[in-house]
Amino acid sequence: MISVLMVTADEEFTAACEHALPEHGDVKVRSAKSVGEAIDVLEEATQVDCIISDHNLPDTDGVAFLEAVRAQAPMLPFILFTSEGSEVVASRAISAGVTDYLIKEHHEHQWDRLESLISDAVEYYRDQRDIVNTEARAKALLDAANEIIGIVRDGEIAYLNDTGASYIYGDKTEQVSHTLIADVLVSADHTPIGDLIDSVQSGDQTLEHRDGELTAANGVRVPVEITATRVTWSEAPAVILILRDVSERQKRKRELHLTNRAIDEAPNGITIADATQPDDPLIYANDKFSETTGYSKEDVVDRNCRFLQGENTKPGPVSEIREAIDAEEPVTVELRNYRKDGTEFWNRVTIAPITDERGTVTHYVGFQEDVTERVEYQQMLRRFQQAVEAAGHAIYMTEPDGTITYVNPAFERITGYDSDEAVGQTPRILKSDEMPSEYYEQLWTTISRGNVWEEEIRDRRKSGELYYAHQTIAPLTDEDGEIEAYVATQQDITDQKEREFQLWQYERAVEGAGELIAAIDDDKQYLFANEAYRDFHGLDSEPLTGMTLADGIG
Repeated sequence: MISVLMVTADEEFTAACEHALPEHGDVKVRSAKSVGEAIDVLEEATQVDCIISDHNLPDTDGVAFLEAVRAQAPMLPFILFTSEGSEVVASRAISAGVTDYLIKEHHEHQWDRLESLISDAVEYYRDQRDIVNTEARAKALLDAANEIIGIVRDGEIAYLNDTGASYIYGDKTEQVSHTLIADVLVSADHTPIGDLIDSVQSGDQTLEHRDGELTAANGVRVPVEITATRVTWSEAPAVILILRDVSERQKRKRELHLTNRAIDEAPNGITIADATQPDDPLIYANDKFSETTGYSKEDVVDRNCRFLQGENTKPGPVSEIREAIDAEEPVTVELRNYRKDGTEFWNRVTIAPITDERGTVTHYVGFQEDVTERVEYQQMLRRFQQAVEAAGHAIYMTEPDGTITYVNPAFERITGYDSDEAVGQTPRILKSDEMPSEYYEQLWTTISRGNVWEEEIRDRRKSGELYYAHQTIAPLTDEDGEIEAYVATQQDITDQKEREFQLWQYERAVEGAGELIAAIDDDKQYLFANEAYRDFHGLDSEPLTGMTLADGIG
C-alpha cells in the first residue's frame, strides 16, 4: 500500500485523485487543503510515502512547501502540479529537489502516468531512505535552492544555505555563528520576528506567512516574503525560514500600478476584450472611454464592443475589424459610432492582439479616439476644395512671404500657367509692368496689416498677352491673429473692358453726328445716346445709366 498526501484547495481535483489513483494501483489518498494542514498531517501520520501538491495554495505556494519538506525529508517523493506551465516555477522546483513537475490534464492517460510515477518514486525512496545521510542530503538540496533558507532554533540561525549566506554575509562560504534572526530580519507590520519564530517552533501555529525586510551585507534592506514552518532539525524542534526576495516583484507591482494609472487616466479611450471567451466580451474600459461614449464601466463589461455601432455605421470598417481579429492582426479604422444618448461621433479605433508566453492571443486591447471635429473639418475642407476647384474665378494661395502654394483650374485656364509651374513661384510671374510701383506698395501695406485688398489690375498671361482682372487678396490668420497665408481671387474682366473701350470709341465717333443715335442693352436700358438724340427727346445731358428706352421716349 502506498500512502499519498494530496495538497490542494481544488476540491474537484482532489476528488478526481481520490477516485482515479486507487483504481490504477494500490494507492491510498489523504488530502489537505493548505500547507498548514499538510504539515499537521505529516506530523500526525504514521506513514506518508509521497506528496502531490498544487502550486497555488491558500497560505503559500507549492515550492515553499517543497523546500520546507526537503529540510527534514530530503528523499520523500514530491510531485508538483500546476494549472499551467511556468519556466520560473519549474526552475525553482527543480532547484528545490522536486521529484517531478506536471501540468494538470496536460498529458494523455494522466492517471496511469501519475500512478506509475508514484510507484517508481516510492520504490526508490524506500530503498534509499535508510542509507542516505538525511541532514547532509537536506543541506545539499537547500544549498541548491534559489531562495534564502535558514534553520532557526530559539531565535538563533542554526543553518543558512548558500543563497542566504551570500545575502547576509556577502560571502557564502562564511560560517554562521550564533546570529540572532532578529538582527537581520524584521516583519513588515513590526511584529517582533522572534515572537513569530517562537510561536511556530513551540507548535502554537504550524505556518507563518507574511512580508518583511532582510538587512543585506551591504546594509540595504531587501523586501522579502517570509514563510516559517515547524520542522525537526538535528533531532530537535526548529523552524525553517524561507525568505523570497520580492524586490523585482514589488518593482513590477509599482510599474503595474503606474501602468494602470496611466491607462485609467489616458487621454484616449482604452478597452480590453477577453479573446478566450465567446464573442470577445469587454472586461475593462477606462474613464476616457466612459467620458467619450457615455457608457459606464458597468455598462460595457461582458459585452462585445459592437454596441457602439448604429444605423449610419458603414459595413466596410466593421468588416476590416472582423477580418483583422480573425487573422489575429492589429487594425486601425475610422467609423461612425453612437454614444449612449444616441448622438453620433466619429471614432478612430485601433485594435491590437495581446499574446501569452506561448504566443496564443488571450486579449485584445482597443484604443478609441473621438475624431469628430477633425473628420467634420476634413469633410468641410473637401466641400470647400470642390467648390474652389469648380469656381470660374482664378484662386490661388500663398505663404506669408508670397510663395504660391496652390492654384485652382481656373487660374491655370486664365493665366496659362499650370499648377507645377506656378506653385513655388510668386505672383510676380503675372506682373505686366502696367501697374505703377505705388500700387504694389499700397497693396502690400494693406494686406500685411491684416486688411483685405480689392482693386482692378492688369496682369500678363504666360503667353505674354495682357488681361484685366478684378482682384481680391485676403489674409488668413491663426488663433493668435498671426498671418499664416494669403488667398487671392481674380475675376477676368478683359472682355468687359474691351466692350467698354469699344463703346467709348463709338461714343466719341457719333457724339457730333446729326442723326439720332442711341445704344441699348438686352434689358432695353440705355448704354449711350448722342447729342442729337438727347435733344430730340428732351433728355438731360447727364449719363443715361439705369434709364430704359420707355423712360426716354415715353
